[in-house]
Amino acid sequence: MKKGKSSDSGKSSVKRSGKAVAQDAGDAQNWLSLRVREGLMLAFLVLGLYLLMSLVSYSPDDPGWTRIGPVGDVQNMGGRA
Repeated sequence: MKKGKSSDSGKSSVKRSGKAVAQDAGDAQNWLSLRVREGLMLAFLVLGLYLLMSLVSYSPDDPGWTRIGPVGDVQNMGGRA
């Protein structure tokens, strides 16, 4: 009778470990997905702040992006694009 119990508990532990491995893989995928979304959010936040800084410091004296020839000093804080 002890043999039957030990073999049953062995089978159930294998099933649990298989489910645990699948659950751990799902948790790792969810964790990675969350980190990628957070990274993208931070990248867009930095890009938005850069564009806001450039627009706030806009100067009509800045050369346009189609300007040919020597370029004077750029006044906006975003610099020369």
